[in-house]
Amino acid sequence: MADRARKLEEVAADTRRLMDELGQAHLGEPLRARGWTFTFDRAHRRVGSCAWKVGETCVRRLSLSRHFALRLSWDELEDTVRHEIAHALDYETRGRSGHDAVWKDWARRCGASPERLRANVSVDPTAARYLAVCPSCGAEYPFFRRLKHPRACGRCCEQKNHGRYSEAFRLVLWDRVTGEEIL
Repeated sequence: MADRARKLEEVAADTRRLMDELGQAHLGEPLRARGWTFTFDRAHRRVGSCAWKVGETCVRRLSLSRHFALRLSWDELEDTVRHEIAHALDYETRGRSGHDAVWKDWARRCGASPERLRANVSVDPTAARYLAVCPSCGAEYPFFRRLKHPRACGRCCEQKNHGRYSEAFRLVLWDRVTGEEIL
């Protein structure tokens, strides 16, 4: 457990260092001086994230998946960190960011690959605690968190109900740990 905590501390320190260095180099002051923070999140399907607003609230937050931070080396994480910092710098200079040509230029200036997604990071569906199964076609969908609202099989809804939700294709959720169906 101490090794995991140590690894997360090192990743956080390296991320904050890059935030400060690249902010200083491109904006004249560290990103943290402009209110940007760093945290780990619970994501299992993406490595990093950059958020500047949640609703109308300004948050200025970079995050990395705790799951991937523990699994990947710093060399593998660094490109993602630089990618997210490029979004922060883009937002600071023009008030928005996406994966357009302007952001791609920022990514290159930050030393990141100007690509939207990492090609060499995969999600392990067997690690998901929950498994949702379509009662119609048998398709299986892994979920890392318990569903709060009913979902239906997208494939069946698209093919058999003109893309609209139908109770006939409502997914049946199973807890892989207990083996029980969740209602």
